[in-house]
Amino acid sequence: MRAAAAFSVLLVSLALAAGSALASAEKDVRAPRATLLPTSLQPLKLRGTRFVPRESVRVTVNGSGGTTSAKVSARADGSFVVAFPGFDLCNGVAASARGDRGSRASFQFSSSLVCD
Repeated sequence: MRAAAAFSVLLVSLALAAGSALASAEKDVRAPRATLLPTSLQPLKLRGTRFVPRESVRVTVNGSGGTTSAKVSARADGSFVVAFPGFDLCNGVAASARGDRGSRASFQFSSSLVCD
């Protein structure tokens, strides 16, 4: 029950942060900013949006268990989903995604939002 509540708080916090980033990006005349957000914690699953269509993207996750990465291709709409099964989140996590055509996005959160 506490994990579900913590996950809800995490998603709300990330949505607010993404919303403020999007608001500032709307003032800019350049293309919208790419975003990277978790969709689940067990396994850690990340969703990227607003990347260049069909762009090759390297997603890297850093945490207490080390660093791991995966290479994915954005779909025609610029989105992707990638999972990192078995990744330990209890000491916080930071993730970044860098596309080969210049798209970038990242996020981080602390262990207090994830573990008791």
